[in-house]
Amino acid sequence: FIVVQAVDKSRILDRAARKMLGQKSSERGAMTRLCSMTFILSSVFNNTPLVVLMMPIVRDWARQRGMAPSKFLIPLSYASIMGGLMTTIGTSTNLVVNGLLEAQ
Repeated sequence: FIVVQAVDKSRILDRAARKMLGQKSSERGAMTRLCSMTFILSSVFNNTPLVVLMMPIVRDWARQRGMAPSKFLIPLSYASIMGGLMTTIGTSTNLVVNGLLEAQ
């Protein structure tokens, strides 16, 4: 959580997400870029703090363009979950299973 707090204070994720989503973009293109970025970031950050940081960015971006934020928030969550499965540190479940395997 400390690393995520530093990322939040530096606003790096905010700038990267807004650039990734784009100014004039179709829903499909923005969804693909959003899910790709979330998938990759979620492999090195915990899922919950990443989604918490991305939710207001995505919500505001969608509202400014007259799109329903819910169309982006559910895929954001799913992309975070899937990305978290890539590495041991991605999700707490992976850490628990890794610990159990090392204990045997």
